[in-house]
Amino acid sequence: MKFQLVAAAALALAAAVVPAVASAQGAPAPKAPSQAAPAAAPKSAQAGISITSPAGGLCLTVAEANNVHGAEVDMETCTGSPAQRWSHQPNGLIVSDLAPAAGQPQLCLDDRWNNPRYGAAIDVYDCHADWPAEQWRFDGSHQHNANGLCLDITDANPLPGAGVKLFGCTNTNNQNWHEG
Repeated sequence: MKFQLVAAAALALAAAVVPAVASAQGAPAPKAPSQAAPAAAPKSAQAGISITSPAGGLCLTVAEANNVHGAEVDMETCTGSPAQRWSHQPNGLIVSDLAPAAGQPQLCLDDRWNNPRYGAAIDVYDCHADWPAEQWRFDGSHQHNANGLCLDITDANPLPGAGVKLFGCTNTNNQNWHEG
């Protein structure tokens, strides 16, 4: 019993002395639970839309939310993250909602190296309205680029991680897209 009283007195003394010593040394006193910092403000509403494929029901995604130009684009399980939201611009650009790296411009869906051939890789790159590699048109089911090719899921792979490329336009599920 005597030990418990001594322990309680020591705790009470420490609670009174620690803030006073910290204040005397110029450090801010510890905050009581009622003085905790306010919670972060909620993020703004989602601006873009998802672009999904009926081939697996996956979303067009900036792979691993990599926010630098040249990042791969693939198909992933839909989560609604900024890496899966896109905005069609009147000038043909498809802009990613993913925040770019510090000091970098916004990222757009891009035909890597403006390759006009079947199998050309898709990535995100700095937005340039005058680059054919970033000009897209959605016709209600297909995403066409300026080279007349369509956005295509590589090998019609319905699994997360499937790559995307350009290919001749067909009416297969790996080239059909839904927006929204």
